[in-house]
Amino acid sequence: KGALKRAGNCLGYDPQVINGITKGIPKYSDDDYSGEEHERYLIDSCDCDSELKELAKSFVGVIISYGIHASAAIVFPCNPSYLTAIEKSKDNYVTAYDFHDIEAMGVLKIDCLGLKTTDVIKDTIELIGEDIDIINIPQDDTKTFDMLAKGNTLGVFQIENQGFTQLIKRVKPRCLKEFAPLMAVYRPGIIAAGLLETYIRRVTGEEPIEYLHPDLEPITSSTAGLIVFQEQIIEIAKKFCGYSAGEADMVRRAVAKKKPEEMAKIKPDFISKSIANGYTKEVATKLFELIEYFSAYGFGKGHSFGYGQLSYATAYLKANYPKEFMVSLINSEKEQEDIVPYITECKSLGIPILHPDLSIGNLDWQIEDNSIRMGLGYIKGIGKNLTMKP
Repeated sequence: KGALKRAGNCLGYDPQVINGITKGIPKYSDDDYSGEEHERYLIDSCDCDSELKELAKSFVGVIISYGIHASAAIVFPCNPSYLTAIEKSKDNYVTAYDFHDIEAMGVLKIDCLGLKTTDVIKDTIELIGEDIDIINIPQDDTKTFDMLAKGNTLGVFQIENQGFTQLIKRVKPRCLKEFAPLMAVYRPGIIAAGLLETYIRRVTGEEPIEYLHPDLEPITSSTAGLIVFQEQIIEIAKKFCGYSAGEADMVRRAVAKKKPEEMAKIKPDFISKSIANGYTKEVATKLFELIEYFSAYGFGKGHSFGYGQLSYATAYLKANYPKEFMVSLINSEKEQEDIVPYITECKSLGIPILHPDLSIGNLDWQIEDNSIRMGLGYIKGIGKNLTMKP
């Protein structure tokens, strides 16, 4: 989007016209990023003239400003100033180098996400009043997956958008093991490459699952024969080349970065080691090409299952304890307009909504018998910051 806007500015386009062109480009986070090649693909897919497209593609990869990752923490083995310049940004100290350069120095980068979803889960369990171990809830709860199969995903972490809801309705997972991989499959890169549809057809039995070699089946059977997880690249390199875990991870990193000089070093070694392990040159060559192709879309399995577990936990609570979950969800929102869809959802779930009552004086939304009463703090013009004095 930024490249198109810069190009449009250079060519004298009306900003509103450029905004209209970029509106259809999907948003994605650092975890979705699959390289400059994918960004150019998105530009080519836009509905605009070729002059704008070509100029925009020349801006891809050109850094015009530096950003700060919202959840990244850098762990240094020594005084940080020995390795990088440090800048002050409000209350934070940030490195003046790109995270790729920081990691190349051997410094550890950790992403620590802060999610309000964890508070919603905690608040829901407190309202239920039972000792629920949310980590060890049944992973194949029928009520939960029946709800998801109907497309009832509002309020469920990560999957309440229309595209993911349609994916759930088509795939109809019946356990966490089938559900969690969808977090890695529903990514902009995989969707743009047309692999999402392939995955759906395979898991629903509309298309047979084929493997380049039988040894790939135990590694990729959980993802319908597609290389979806980064860990799968590591397992393939270990199995076919006999690499150590560290050596296999270097393959993953090299293909993900798509650096020609590193690829030129790794490919012949990958093929020769595979041949030495008893595989044919044809299989080894095609396998490396598959790894190259899928690596741009690879997602961490641990990340996928972590998000999947969190998403499933919210779905489980909504399906089994709808009043408690909806109250916690509504109370997690700060703005009035954000809670409107949840109020509508309560009505569709058969949960009556009670009007505010000064005699009760509840600031937040709360449960009353089989109903939910609106909180006084959500009345326009009052808010939660109001201090009551005796």
